[in-house]
Amino acid sequence: MVQLNVLWVILACISSYFIGSIPFSVWLGKLFYKKDLREFHTKNPGGINAIVTYGATLGLPVLFLDFFKGTLTILLLDKIFSNAHFEPASGINLWHIFACVFGSLFCVLGHQYSPFLKFGGGQGIGIFVGVLFYVNPLILVIFILMMIPLMNMIKLDVSHANIVDVILVVLMSIFLPIGPPWNSILNAWVKGSTGFVHMLLFLICTALAIGLLQKFLVKQIRGRRKWSFTFKKGPQDKIESEQ
Repeated sequence: MVQLNVLWVILACISSYFIGSIPFSVWLGKLFYKKDLREFHTKNPGGINAIVTYGATLGLPVLFLDFFKGTLTILLLDKIFSNAHFEPASGINLWHIFACVFGSLFCVLGHQYSPFLKFGGGQGIGIFVGVLFYVNPLILVIFILMMIPLMNMIKLDVSHANIVDVILVVLMSIFLPIGPPWNSILNAWVKGSTGFVHMLLFLICTALAIGLLQKFLVKQIRGRRKWSFTFKKGPQDKIESEQ
């Protein structure tokens, strides 16, 4: 039984990876505009660059499809691993936790390292938003609203504002265990908690944050971005041209 359940989790991670890896932004751009999104503006095959490059007519559907990849993935993981087959005789359904946490992470990794794009890809924020919509829309609303002060008051660019916002969301997920009626994510409470700490929501957000942060750090380490901060000018982020 354990071996079979481990296989189910592995298959879930692989499936999540391939759902996340579908490059709607590139495929639809080539289909309708004969353009490769990776050759324009930020060269990032993500929803925001799609809106800038293709316009709202195609860009918004692409953005929605990126969100949908995350929502579809976590929905399938939640429903499949809530099945009675995975429920223990007593205690918490650990298989449900493993699948939701690692499946969400692999969906982000699929978007970032798509085999359809020679293992390149976008940042994964769309996946993050899609998963948040399913597990806790309240945190998603807060995530979106926090972008305004981060970009306008602190003067962070989109990339750094996203990273700071994601970290704040991870912290908030510990204390906001309010979820919609359509999922069972909120069933696995920490043993002995008084009702305000919810580990599964926190673990899902943490896994997504790790996926997003590693992509950001890879760009920093490769030297494609140089970042500095001064109180007068705020954060400075320069993309170097590759030789």
